[in-house]
Amino acid sequence: MRYSLKVKIVAAYTGLTLLAVLTAGFLLLQLNVAGGRWYPLAGIVIGVSLIAPFIIIDIARRLLQPLTQMTVELEKGTDSKHLVRAASGEAELERLAAAFNRTVAQLEGKIAGLEEEEQRHTAIVRNMRSGIILVNRTGRIVLLNPAAAQMLAVEADNVIGAHNLEVARDYNLSQKIQTALATGETQTYDLHPVLPQEKVIEVSLVPLADGSGETATVLLVLRDTTESHHLAKMRAEFVSNVSHEMRTPLTSIKGFTETLLDGSLDDQATARRFIGVIDSEAERLSRLIDDLLDLSKIESGRIRLDFRKTNLRKVITETAEKLQPQMEKCGLQLELAVSLDLPLIMADADRLAQVLINLADNSSKFTPHGGKITISAGERDDMVCVSVADNGIGIPESDLPRIFERFYRVDKARTRTTGGTGLGLAIVKHIVEAHGGCVSVASAVGRGSTFTFCLPKE
Repeated sequence: MRYSLKVKIVAAYTGLTLLAVLTAGFLLLQLNVAGGRWYPLAGIVIGVSLIAPFIIIDIARRLLQPLTQMTVELEKGTDSKHLVRAASGEAELERLAAAFNRTVAQLEGKIAGLEEEEQRHTAIVRNMRSGIILVNRTGRIVLLNPAAAQMLAVEADNVIGAHNLEVARDYNLSQKIQTALATGETQTYDLHPVLPQEKVIEVSLVPLADGSGETATVLLVLRDTTESHHLAKMRAEFVSNVSHEMRTPLTSIKGFTETLLDGSLDDQATARRFIGVIDSEAERLSRLIDDLLDLSKIESGRIRLDFRKTNLRKVITETAEKLQPQMEKCGLQLELAVSLDLPLIMADADRLAQVLINLADNSSKFTPHGGKITISAGERDDMVCVSVADNGIGIPESDLPRIFERFYRVDKARTRTTGGTGLGLAIVKHIVEAHGGCVSVASAVGRGSTFTFCLPKE
């Protein structure tokens, strides 16, 4: 059975009093035996016996009241608003209270520092562009930041506690997590989540040990590498396309040259025809190299655009005059529908002319004899827009998103015979974007295509 401190103090003092009374009684007995006068001493003993309990209770109350007060204040709280105070005059209790308050202040400072550090870490994790997922020993998710939720197309609050296989939906990744937990080795994995759009996510698995040194959790760092994979694929296709585009004219040149060297030079008609083919293929190869160099300079920013106040109507009219002989040669009709009050824009006139020539040339290649190409221009909100429309064969809807890629061809067999390099539209896109504008295309098979680029007025 446990007793309070007050009861223990009273019991101790009562015991001492009883001991004193017994001692006095013993002395009285001795005096009585010796025939001494014991009446005064007996009165004193009886008086002390009656008064001592009250004195003891008062001392205990005065001693325990500050402790009781400190206990009550401690139960209220241990922050700066509820400091422990000792009763005035009790030096030992005042020292105890001061020491306790110093300890509380130090703990408050450490707790505040830990809370600030936690908030800082939370803010860093929440605002990281890389995805962060923490998986425990059972394979369940204990932490997932917004970037990871966006990559996996899930709600961050709804997947905490769920198994990683339910969230990532990838058995191989789940197996790698188990391997990382078992071996403690860092691993990497390319995740292809099941989403409407193709996506590639590079996952780094980092095992984390607990205080005992055993692997308790695995940290998954997710990085969206879809764009880099796409660029790598485009680079591979670019190298392949360049090699193929160059090989075709070079093969023709080499073949006809060998034929001439084998004796066809003596036949002037055949020789002239072969030399004409060689010249045509050499010109095509030269155009390809020029376009490649031009595109490379534009993409790398090595070509400085000469921005000046430009009369767009004048640029369109002069370019149409240059295009007229080519259109007549192809049996096409070229029409202009340009607004008379087009505002002046800041642009490089020569590069805009190149954009118009490339778009018109592209339209002429896919518009049959007797067709029509129309160049129109007008204002649209805070932009000036120019459109090149034709009534040619059109472009399938599935090919429209990639039409401005380098060397992309809707029909490789058909378009190669037109003599194009496959870079014209890519050059158009880069020049327009360098002007702070945008380019788009609308088309339907059998109904023609309309290429539109818009530039800011200022």
